Amino acid sequence: MNDLVSFALFSGVLGLGVGGGELLRKLGLRSEMSRRFVHAYTGLAVITAPYFFESPDLIYLLCVTFIAVNLWAIPRRVFKGMHDIERNSYGTVVFPIALLFCLWTCWTLDPGRVFALQIAFAVLALSDPLASWVGSSLPRPGRFEIDGQTKSWAGSSAFFGSAFVLTAAGLTVLEPFPGYGAGDIAGVALLVATLATVAELLGRRGWDNLTIVVAVTTPLVVLHSDPARLSDLLTALAWAVGFGGVAFAVRFLNPSGVLAAGVLAFAVVGLGGWDWALPGFAFFMLSSVLSKIGRKRKLSGVQQEKGSRRDARQVYANGGVAGALLVWHVFDPQPWLYWGFVGAFAAAAADTWSSEIGTYFRAPTRSVWT
Repeated sequence: MNDLVSFALFSGVLGLGVGGGELLRKLGLRSEMSRRFVHAYTGLAVITAPYFFESPDLIYLLCVTFIAVNLWAIPRRVFKGMHDIERNSYGTVVFPIALLFCLWTCWTLDPGRVFALQIAFAVLALSDPLASWVGSSLPRPGRFEIDGQTKSWAGSSAFFGSAFVLTAAGLTVLEPFPGYGAGDIAGVALLVATLATVAELLGRRGWDNLTIVVAVTTPLVVLHSDPARLSDLLTALAWAVGFGGVAFAVRFLNPSGVLAAGVLAFAVVGLGGWDWALPGFAFFMLSSVLSKIGRKRKLSGVQQEKGSRRDARQVYANGGVAGALLVWHVFDPQPWLYWGFVGAFAAAAADTWSSEIGTYFRAPTRSVWT
């Protein structure tokens, strides 16, 4: 089928999904439910796109169009089936951004990775709204707070279980790893479901639409390049869980910080190896120790907004750029990305050390300009 014809048909299919959400809203369905319908419908439509398009070029155009339309519609509450909700979310904008990421990394760079796009959007389309529905439907879902958001054990369990099943089913049907047996497929599903669940827990204001997709596609692309690395990735996951547990026990991190740092630890060990891991762990351990040394003296001399227990946002601030460069290296290896990674941690160390040492000695603050 010609891609122009596919573009017209696919645009119509997506339009039907948006129209269906509007109809459901007018029929009295709660906006959260109609939004989940549009989310699931659109995600499932994306999974079929590789069967109708020869290249992703025109899908890029669709993504940019949806981003622009939703940026205009959100503040005006146009398309009430998607946007008439109380919470502040840019999920309908982030969704096509996530698709742009997948189109580039899993289709344009290497069409053999399309399976990763399909599995990622299956998880995004079904696991994400399922978790939300389970968490809001049960009378006692076991709610808890993480990074200022209310989550539930029931919802997170539903997300993990469905992500596991969808990943295993996708690998079985699409067969990107022909030599894998049932145990190997279960191992990949466990890895993907764990990372995706953490990404969902930490996602804010709709950005989990992107973090879930990145969490699913990254290990799948690594294994597509080298299927024998499965045991290394599972070992790195276990190592990251242990690292997060120890960091929490010694009060270096709060719960959100444990999740964020655990993902970063998995990435640098499992995706990068020890050449990448050593700069990250050196920064984390030395900076955490510095924050503990002389804490009473530092607090008596200056009002500190940040405690010695780092949260997810502080992990992002210190390790986010480095982590993004590492993920970039997974999809498109370039030698300069490693040195950018080291430089990002060097900059974070300079900022942290100067603050901790400066507040300890309590010298007069001086402006570098004057």
